[in-house]
Amino acid sequence: MANTMPEIHYLTSPVFELLAAMFRVTTHERIELDDSRNFKGKPFELKQWVEQKRAILPQNVKDELDVFFNYESYLGLTLIRFAWDEKNYHDIDSFLESLKQFPSQKLFSYFLHTGYGPEGTINPLNLESTTANIDSSNLPEQEKWKLLYLYVHKEETKERLVKLLHDFSQIIEDELSGFMEKQRITINRVKSFAEAYGEEKFLQLISKKYQMPVDQMDEVVLAPSVFYDDWSFTTSTENFCLFLFGIKQLPFEESGYSADRDKVDQAFRVLADEKRISIIRLLNQSPLYGYELGQRLHLSNSTISHHLSSLAHYGLVRPVRKENRIYYEVRDKQIKKLMSQMLQSLVKDQD
Repeated sequence: MANTMPEIHYLTSPVFELLAAMFRVTTHERIELDDSRNFKGKPFELKQWVEQKRAILPQNVKDELDVFFNYESYLGLTLIRFAWDEKNYHDIDSFLESLKQFPSQKLFSYFLHTGYGPEGTINPLNLESTTANIDSSNLPEQEKWKLLYLYVHKEETKERLVKLLHDFSQIIEDELSGFMEKQRITINRVKSFAEAYGEEKFLQLISKKYQMPVDQMDEVVLAPSVFYDDWSFTTSTENFCLFLFGIKQLPFEESGYSADRDKVDQAFRVLADEKRISIIRLLNQSPLYGYELGQRLHLSNSTISHHLSSLAHYGLVRPVRKENRIYYEVRDKQIKKLMSQMLQSLVKDQD
């Protein structure tokens, strides 16, 4: 029997853009340190926008942004999945109202699924299991204490989050229509490409681009974001995956490196990192998922995610699905190819 193709949803969302903007204004400098994105022109306009917004933000808003949109814990970004699950991603006011009505215990379960946590189902109603989950996560100690405090004060946490979202949405309200127009232009390009090349080829390109087995899933959601620029955000389950991709990182554009000297140099710089070499060595012993790598190397969730993203971008590691989890394994041939190309560029005579 032939495999059925996943259902693809093409979205534009002011809610997703609001959340992406809040993450961007909080973490812009950390995002720009990502060395897997070697664009010639840095997003100067985006930097200016961040600086302008920071200049007018009240200090209490900045403080709350650092609580909910911190680079290490990115709790606020879990609301992307919440908005999709509740089908309230089309309108910010409806989204905020849905959030107000949502039980704080259930909302907190989203916070506990930021990735790179221990295996198993989390029950946010159980204090002991929840605190154990937080303690065994790869979060830095400060973020663990913060998450525990937010859990103990769940109702207040929800109220603080709703207020922050409302306040920030008011700050960017006049600009939102322009952001949405850029989203529409981008998603139309994506749809046109999919129609021209066919769904099967399109899904193959998405799988290669994001190193995810999307052809094995039931549903795939594609949504562009101005503020994710040349980055992407992924949330997935066994049969579902949502990609929030920056408008400068179209999902059908292939990543990785070629024989071009600059690209080879970039890929080699990514590989020639002490932590990434340690990751490669561990994965050569056996495939591991992100949480296991973080535990063994004593790295936070954001740090291990950053390293895996960089390695996967150049095809040096790849994710594989095993027992409903995404594990990472080494692509030996790609590493050998890179080393051979680097040798050719450095050694004149290899006889």
